[in-house]
Amino acid sequence: MSWINLQLTRRYQRLKEKIQKQTTELLLLQEFGTLLTLSKSIADIEQVLGKFAQMLLYHDAGVISIIRSSRNLAEIKIKWGVDSFFATLHYPLDACWALRKGYAHPQGPYDKLIRCDHDEVEQSNIICIPLVSQGETLGVMHISHESTMDEFDDNDRKIATSLAEQVA
Repeated sequence: MSWINLQLTRRYQRLKEKIQKQTTELLLLQEFGTLLTLSKSIADIEQVLGKFAQMLLYHDAGVISIIRSSRNLAEIKIKWGVDSFFATLHYPLDACWALRKGYAHPQGPYDKLIRCDHDEVEQSNIICIPLVSQGETLGVMHISHESTMDEFDDNDRKIATSLAEQVA
């Protein structure tokens, strides 16, 4: 086999693997949406989120905080994964950069200057994503990787954002 054919074969295999991975992710997101819609309780949502976030993002933990009707605090309503991720039960809205910015805010262990004030574990990778429905911010989904080497890449951000949009 010539060098060019070998290179084309390798490229074809990489593209084929990428398409298979994306197809699997799309099917998982579709099933996630279906199960989320059929959830009847916070416990159901917690179970669905924990399972699908693990399959899609390989995260260690996550929480969903909901903005109180007084619009002064976000309160943790759903937790999954590692218990030590979010020790507080509520935090002021301005403690989260994602709420301030209005879009996802990833944080790594070297982002000391732009970490959210609610982040108590500085040696982790976290992404905070606002939960927005019909133009109103309802809360935030926070997802954590404890490993400092396991950063959120563009694909992770897209998947996390898709999960957050369906939760909202």
